[in-house]
Amino acid sequence: MKKPELARWAPPGFDLRFELQFFLTGLAAAALYSTLYLVRLAAALDCLFAINDKNARILLPDAEMPPFAGLLGDSLSWFAILMLAAAAFAIWHYAYHRIGSRSIYLMRRLPDRWELHRRCLTLPALELAACAVCAFLLFWLYYGLYVLLVPEEVYISGQLALFWR
Repeated sequence: MKKPELARWAPPGFDLRFELQFFLTGLAAAALYSTLYLVRLAAALDCLFAINDKNARILLPDAEMPPFAGLLGDSLSWFAILMLAAAAFAIWHYAYHRIGSRSIYLMRRLPDRWELHRRCLTLPALELAACAVCAFLLFWLYYGLYVLLVPEEVYISGQLALFWR
Protein backbone atom coordinates (compact mmCIF):
# COMPACT_ATOMS: atom_id res chain seq x y z
CA MET A 1 0.00 0.00 0.00
CA LYS A 2 1.30 3.40 -0.96
CA LYS A 3 2.11 5.79 1.87
CA PRO A 4 -0.02 8.97 1.69
CA GLU A 5 1.80 12.17 0.86
CA LEU A 6 0.98 14.68 3.55
CA ALA A 7 2.83 17.42 1.69
CA ARG A 8 -0.05 17.41 -0.79
CA TRP A 9 -2.30 18.78 1.95
CA ALA A 10 0.10 21.45 3.23
CA PRO A 11 1.21 24.80 1.85
CA PRO A 12 3.91 24.54 -0.84
CA GLY A 13 7.37 24.38 0.70
CA PHE A 14 5.98 23.97 4.22
CA ASP A 15 8.04 21.80 6.59
CA LEU A 16 5.57 19.40 8.19
CA ARG A 17 7.98 17.84 10.66
CA PHE A 18 7.46 20.46 13.37
CA GLU A 19 3.68 20.32 13.13
CA LEU A 20 3.56 16.52 13.16
CA GLN A 21 6.01 16.26 16.05
CA PHE A 22 4.09 18.88 18.01
CA PHE A 23 0.78 17.18 17.39
CA LEU A 24 1.95 13.64 18.18
CA THR A 25 3.76 14.80 21.31
CA GLY A 26 0.70 16.77 22.37
CA LEU A 27 -1.54 13.78 21.76
CA ALA A 28 0.71 11.55 23.87
CA ALA A 29 0.87 14.19 26.63
CA ALA A 30 -2.92 14.60 26.61
CA ALA A 31 -3.43 10.85 26.85
CA LEU A 32 -0.89 10.66 29.68
CA TYR A 33 -2.54 13.54 31.53
CA SER A 34 -5.91 11.85 31.18
CA THR A 35 -4.63 8.95 33.28
CA LEU A 36 -5.03 11.30 36.23
CA TYR A 37 -8.59 9.95 36.25
CA LEU A 38 -7.27 6.48 37.02
CA VAL A 39 -5.39 7.83 40.05
CA ARG A 40 -8.54 9.55 41.29
CA LEU A 41 -10.62 6.43 40.73
CA ALA A 42 -8.14 4.22 42.59
CA ALA A 43 -8.07 6.64 45.53
CA ALA A 44 -11.88 6.84 45.66
CA LEU A 45 -12.21 3.06 45.52
CA ASP A 46 -9.63 2.69 48.26
CA CYS A 47 -11.66 4.98 50.55
CA LEU A 48 -14.67 2.68 50.23
CA PHE A 49 -13.02 -0.23 52.00
CA ALA A 50 -11.45 -1.03 55.34
CA ILE A 51 -9.21 -3.93 56.25
CA ASN A 52 -10.45 -6.20 59.03
CA ASP A 53 -8.32 -8.24 61.44
CA LYS A 54 -7.99 -11.06 58.87
CA ASN A 55 -6.49 -8.68 56.26
CA ALA A 56 -9.63 -8.88 54.14
CA ARG A 57 -11.17 -5.81 52.54
CA ILE A 58 -14.69 -5.04 53.67
CA LEU A 59 -16.99 -2.33 52.35
CA LEU A 60 -17.60 0.42 54.87
CA PRO A 61 -21.29 0.79 55.81
CA ASP A 62 -21.32 4.57 55.26
CA ALA A 63 -19.20 4.48 52.10
CA GLU A 64 -20.12 6.87 49.28
CA MET A 65 -18.61 6.82 45.83
CA PRO A 66 -17.98 10.19 44.20
CA PRO A 67 -19.83 10.67 40.90
CA PHE A 68 -18.10 9.91 37.62
CA ALA A 69 -18.12 13.55 36.54
CA GLY A 70 -16.34 14.59 39.72
CA LEU A 71 -13.65 11.97 39.26
CA LEU A 72 -13.16 12.75 35.58
CA GLY A 73 -12.77 16.45 36.30
CA ASP A 74 -10.37 18.07 33.87
CA SER A 75 -8.66 14.85 32.83
CA LEU A 76 -9.56 15.32 29.17
CA SER A 77 -8.88 19.06 29.07
CA TRP A 78 -5.55 18.75 27.28
CA PHE A 79 -7.36 17.37 24.26
CA ALA A 80 -9.29 20.65 24.09
CA ILE A 81 -6.03 22.58 24.31
CA LEU A 82 -4.59 20.49 21.50
CA MET A 83 -7.71 21.23 19.44
CA LEU A 84 -7.05 24.94 19.90
CA ALA A 85 -3.48 24.36 18.75
CA ALA A 86 -4.82 22.66 15.61
CA ALA A 87 -6.94 25.74 14.92
CA ALA A 88 -3.80 27.85 15.36
CA PHE A 89 -2.04 25.64 12.82
CA ALA A 90 -4.79 26.43 10.31
CA ILE A 91 -4.16 30.15 10.83
CA TRP A 92 -0.43 29.52 10.53
CA HIS A 93 -0.96 27.73 7.19
CA TYR A 94 -2.86 30.72 5.81
CA ALA A 95 -0.17 33.08 7.11
CA TYR A 96 2.55 30.93 5.55
CA HIS A 97 0.99 31.43 2.13
CA ARG A 98 1.13 35.19 2.59
CA ILE A 99 4.42 35.61 4.42
CA GLY A 100 6.61 32.53 4.14
CA SER A 101 6.57 31.43 0.54
CA ARG A 102 4.46 34.21 -0.98
CA SER A 103 2.56 31.48 -2.80
CA ILE A 104 -0.78 33.20 -2.22
CA TYR A 105 -0.55 34.72 -5.69
CA LEU A 106 0.00 31.31 -7.27
CA MET A 107 -2.81 29.77 -5.28
CA ARG A 108 -5.24 32.45 -6.42
CA ARG A 109 -4.43 31.78 -10.08
CA LEU A 110 -5.06 28.04 -9.91
CA PRO A 111 -8.14 26.73 -11.73
CA ASP A 112 -9.37 24.98 -8.55
CA ARG A 113 -10.35 27.85 -6.30
CA TRP A 114 -10.60 25.56 -3.25
CA GLU A 115 -6.96 24.43 -3.39
CA LEU A 116 -5.80 27.15 -0.98
CA HIS A 117 -8.41 26.21 1.62
CA ARG A 118 -7.77 22.51 1.11
CA ARG A 119 -4.05 22.98 1.77
CA CYS A 120 -4.65 25.15 4.83
CA LEU A 121 -7.50 23.30 6.51
CA THR A 122 -7.10 19.58 5.77
CA LEU A 123 -4.31 18.73 8.21
CA PRO A 124 -5.70 20.85 11.08
CA ALA A 125 -9.13 19.27 10.49
CA LEU A 126 -7.57 15.80 10.69
CA GLU A 127 -5.80 16.82 13.89
CA LEU A 128 -9.08 18.09 15.35
CA ALA A 129 -10.80 14.84 14.42
CA ALA A 130 -8.00 12.73 15.93
CA CYS A 131 -8.23 14.68 19.21
CA ALA A 132 -12.00 14.33 19.32
CA VAL A 133 -11.87 10.59 18.63
CA CYS A 134 -9.18 10.01 21.27
CA ALA A 135 -11.08 12.03 23.89
CA PHE A 136 -14.33 10.24 22.99
CA LEU A 137 -12.75 6.78 23.28
CA LEU A 138 -11.02 7.61 26.56
CA PHE A 139 -14.25 9.03 27.99
CA TRP A 140 -16.11 5.79 27.30
CA LEU A 141 -13.19 3.66 28.48
CA TYR A 142 -13.06 5.57 31.75
CA TYR A 143 -16.83 5.40 32.16
CA GLY A 144 -16.72 1.64 31.55
CA LEU A 145 -14.02 1.26 34.19
CA TYR A 146 -16.13 3.27 36.62
CA VAL A 147 -19.17 1.08 36.06
CA LEU A 148 -17.10 -2.09 36.21
CA LEU A 149 -15.07 -1.31 39.34
CA VAL A 150 -17.54 0.50 41.58
CA PRO A 151 -19.33 -1.90 43.93
CA GLU A 152 -23.04 -2.25 43.31
CA GLU A 153 -23.90 -1.18 46.86
CA VAL A 154 -22.45 2.33 46.38
CA TYR A 155 -23.11 2.82 42.68
CA ILE A 156 -25.44 5.72 41.96
CA SER A 157 -27.45 5.13 38.80
CA GLY A 158 -27.75 7.85 36.17
CA GLN A 159 -24.08 8.81 36.14
CA LEU A 160 -24.20 10.05 32.55
CA ALA A 161 -27.17 12.28 33.34
CA LEU A 162 -25.18 13.71 36.25
CA PHE A 163 -22.25 14.28 33.92
CA TRP A 164 -24.25 16.42 31.48
CA ARG A 165 -25.71 18.65 34.22
